Amino acid sequence: MRALVKTANEPNCMEIREIEKPVPRDQELLIRVLGAGVCGTDLHIRKGEWICEKLPLVMGHEFCGEIDEVGRTVKGFKRGERVVVEPHHSTCGICEYCLTGRRHLCPDKKAYGVDRNGGFAEYVAVDANLAHKLREGISPEEGALIEPTAIVCHGVLIKGTIRCTDRVAVVGPGPIGILSAQVARAVGAAEVIVVGIRKDRETRLKLCEELGFLSYEAENTEAIEKLKNMYDVAIEASGFSKGIGLAIDLLKKDKQLITIGIPMEEHSSVPWEQAVKKSETMICSYSSSYMAWEMALTLVSSGKIKLKPLITHLMPLEDWEKAFDALEIGKGVKAVLRP
Repeated sequence: MRALVKTANEPNCMEIREIEKPVPRDQELLIRVLGAGVCGTDLHIRKGEWICEKLPLVMGHEFCGEIDEVGRTVKGFKRGERVVVEPHHSTCGICEYCLTGRRHLCPDKKAYGVDRNGGFAEYVAVDANLAHKLREGISPEEGALIEPTAIVCHGVLIKGTIRCTDRVAVVGPGPIGILSAQVARAVGAAEVIVVGIRKDRETRLKLCEELGFLSYEAENTEAIEKLKNMYDVAIEASGFSKGIGLAIDLLKKDKQLITIGIPMEEHSSVPWEQAVKKSETMICSYSSSYMAWEMALTLVSSGKIKLKPLITHLMPLEDWEKAFDALEIGKGVKAVLRP
């Protein structure tokens, strides 16, 4: 079968290869991949900034597919059903986090597409207990975006709280930021805005406007000054120090900062004194829980979250370089590859 493989922990070192089709174990499902999303993590792996333990490795941890084979001990699934898959492979099952329903935080967790062969391939074998049935009305391309939607649902709805009276500001108009804005609106936020930077205007902030959100550029200091101390919830989705500082600026006193963006800086510079004096509640969120996946599927199938507008590049696996290049220079929002 064809697969996109990372061959060395150095910049690039990726290629399409013919590899053996996996054989599912007793507890696994063999999935015929119908769509796989390109994540920021994949871009970092391409650059050699994110180290993979085991190489060569089939990349891709955001994927949707159709069950081709069902392992001998698997129950509740049948051939032909479409599923999406949590990436939390190889958790220990006995630590505090696994035993309390937080396997995504297990210290021994490995991930498809990072530590074990993932979804940038024609087929992938996955543990059945990580699969969720795709709801009716959700296309395979949209299914490939359920994983980032679940990350947002976990941070915004399970760890954070949004009430119908809340004004919400989202900092960072990447896929996570745009999904955060949609989730906040879906649960009844009174107002939602999105703040990006000038280079986001052409594609990402334009999409925010098309989805019905007011958008602002951080460089527009006059406009930003008027927004300071106006919001009940700030969702930080950029991962940059300046983004965290801006989110704190936008918050009223004694309100809620939800941080979802993953920093690539070793140390972030945060206006800590300002955050303390404003008595802010800071909520850090990472990865996604089982219930967050069910929330994501429910919100998407109900039409309250729209995923298709985020897919700016839908390409065959062979065109992976074009998709990666477009995302790296900010000329797209989300790319989905079809093996």
